[in-house]
Amino acid sequence: MSRKFRFTLIIVLFGVLILIMVISTPTASAVNSSEPEWDSLGGYYKIDNVEELQYMDNDLDNDYVLTGDIDATETRNWDVGSGFDPIGSLSTKFTGKFNGNGYVIENLYINRGGTNYIGLFGYTGSSAVIENVGLENVDITGDSRVGGLVGLNDGGGVSNCYSTGSVAGSYDVGGLAGTNEGSVSNCYSTATVDGSGSYVGGLVGWIFGGSISNCYSAAEFVTGSS
Repeated sequence: MSRKFRFTLIIVLFGVLILIMVISTPTASAVNSSEPEWDSLGGYYKIDNVEELQYMDNDLDNDYVLTGDIDATETRNWDVGSGFDPIGSLSTKFTGKFNGNGYVIENLYINRGGTNYIGLFGYTGSSAVIENVGLENVDITGDSRVGGLVGLNDGGGVSNCYSTGSVAGSYDVGGLAGTNEGSVSNCYSTATVDGSGSYVGGLVGWIFGGSISNCYSAAEFVTGSS
């Protein structure tokens, strides 16, 4: 075997090795969404996977119902590691209805440390209704108004919901809701909460003119300045 042939073979094998490494290495995908099926009889969208859950941010004033448990583990690789994009924002609030039907969303990941209004729902308006859903093993990080379920509940209703896992931010940070200006009832959270500033709570970080009834927190630890 000539030296030239050996050198060429080494280059080819090296190229093949690089190609295999590129193909086998997981890459962070963009935020994924797909339009869910519309139930014309019931008048709502049927949500059965995390891509359809993300779609809700494109249609913020409609009604949605979960049809089964959702494993959101893949959100850890979305948007170059930033994860799920919260439903609703300061400029475009969620004003529809979400019924979890007693099902669970697990392993939701959001890593948006420089952003406010972070949670499964970022910002909910006065006509919003969120009910009957469990969030298990969340891993959520934001700046202010950060919660496992909702960042800021601005006059809407939250009932029969719970969260577990971990929630972190600066101020207005809570295991279930960062800021509540609406109603929260029959809910609980066991999520650990880590806030670097003020208004940090196991269930809700800050209550501003809202109400809470028949709720509790059983967080292992909550850190914050107040």
